[in-house]
Amino acid sequence: MALGKAVYRIVATGSGKGKTSLGVGLVKELSARGYKVAVVKHASKGLDVEGKDTRRYAEAGARIIVASSPSETMIMLPEGMEDPDLLAPLIPSSIFIVLVEGFRHSKRGKKIIVAEEPGELEELRCSPRDTLLVVSDNPEVIGRAEEKGCAASRPEDIEAIAGRIAGDAVEEALKMLPGADCGYCGYPTCRMFAEHVAKGEKTLADCPLITGVEVVVDGVRVPLNPYVRSVFRSMARALVSTLKGVPENPRSIVIRVEESGEKRGG
Repeated sequence: MALGKAVYRIVATGSGKGKTSLGVGLVKELSARGYKVAVVKHASKGLDVEGKDTRRYAEAGARIIVASSPSETMIMLPEGMEDPDLLAPLIPSSIFIVLVEGFRHSKRGKKIIVAEEPGELEELRCSPRDTLLVVSDNPEVIGRAEEKGCAASRPEDIEAIAGRIAGDAVEEALKMLPGADCGYCGYPTCRMFAEHVAKGEKTLADCPLITGVEVVVDGVRVPLNPYVRSVFRSMARALVSTLKGVPENPRSIVIRVEESGEKRGG
């Protein structure tokens, strides 16, 4: 998944294991706590749009179809994508937590393993290195997970599971920040800023130390301190946001000013 996201893959050895129920419960709980959450779901049997207008457009050769109504918007890409990384550009930068259901063979993010039998932990390669949590009703599974050094919980403990995700998301955001505690972002510490990033109230790009702002005058790069970089970024975003056709959260803004060819100076 794209840089700048905390990704959690809910995986199991097959369908009917409770992945979707767990995911829906987590989205409800995290949303109630004020976190913005994106979901990427793997549909192994295809999407149920057969006979619908969107399918007709796809069969006609459209490369992308956007279906919108007063209540929802759907984007359909006729070409399947087995790598969740390819879907990352569709997720706004303001959403930091991404729950991925399925894609068990992907190596992105941390796994939340849903298991019914101890042997499933071996098949899903349960390891504290990349497993955030094991979720199961089976005491044997929980015991085996703890033997492997992995935390475990029961499916009904949604509040605890959501709390673990929220806490880990803050740590993930903190890893992506410089750790300078400079205060230029408006918060006294990087950890406090990371808490707001995890909730989607701020983005990593709001950190002045990692914001890519460059000013070049007559071919010479002008050094900018973090505060000035932050001011330039805010001004540029404010200006372009008033223009038609500009996306809500642009990834890059380039403004080039060419002076006239008239002689300058005395």
